Amino acid sequence: MNHPENPYAPPATADVPGPLLIQGVPEDIRKKIKGGWLAAVVIGVMTLVHLILVLQVDGFLMIWALAGVVFSFLMAVGIFVKSRTCAVLMFLFFMTKQIIIVVIEGTPSVMWIAAMLLAVCLFQAIQGTFRYHSWKNGWKKAVAV
Repeated sequence: MNHPENPYAPPATADVPGPLLIQGVPEDIRKKIKGGWLAAVVIGVMTLVHLILVLQVDGFLMIWALAGVVFSFLMAVGIFVKSRTCAVLMFLFFMTKQIIIVVIEGTPSVMWIAAMLLAVCLFQAIQGTFRYHSWKNGWKKAVAV
């Protein structure tokens, strides 16, 4: 009977640890994902500043606006960890907010250039997260062979 020296030692694995996998991510994918989570943080901070300085609302509207801020920060974390779902949800959330602003005010936001830049960053985050997962799956298949 063959007994290992230490029966409590973890089993050996052929998988590459996570940090090595992340270091090998192509630069264009990393830039798109980084731009996306930074855009989500900027959106959350801008919404919070707008809420504090401009809106001065009470009750349910305040809770609803704070929920939007928390959602933005949670989606930023999700994009940071390369979640495709979070990237898509943050893009849809931001575009819905911009459409509501246009419908309510009748014109695009005063900061429409910044809004377009943030929308582009969020769209690129969608591309980056999808490309990351396809790259990762291709990498795993290459290691398994």
